[in-house]
Amino acid sequence: MIDIQDIPYEDSSFDMVIANYMLYHVPDISKALSEVRRVLKDDGIFYAGTAGENGIMENLIRMLGQEMFYNNSFSLENGEDKLKQVFSKIDIERYPDSLAVTNIDDLMDYIYSGITFKNECTLPRDEVRAILTGKMVDGVLMLPKDPGMFVARGIA
Repeated sequence: MIDIQDIPYEDSSFDMVIANYMLYHVPDISKALSEVRRVLKDDGIFYAGTAGENGIMENLIRMLGQEMFYNNSFSLENGEDKLKQVFSKIDIERYPDSLAVTNIDDLMDYIYSGITFKNECTLPRDEVRAILTGKMVDGVLMLPKDPGMFVARGIA
């Protein structure tokens, strides 16, 4: 594993760099993107997968009547502006999708496995489970997802 903010390779080393659902964890995104651009060849392509502001967690928080305070530092909504700092051509590919949950216990394990939900939701776990179970229709809870990817090329 390497630090995207300090990539240990020479300039113009790669035809392609992929950052899949991780840029929102990076403390200095501008530095990271500059490093990606530095190690890409002039005709190289950067693929950055990320979620939009209507992903599973955001929809769950709204479903529970909670307010979302989490600020996604790299999303489908704000990523293009950040990429424009170092790339001249940016395309976005969205993938409309949803998750059909048939086992609330599996969903509960998933949402409580990370810090985002635990930091955003003030309701007790048993209340969250009851609300989500109550929103199931014919044994299924539909959760919209909001995945996508940026495809960035060229020197800005």
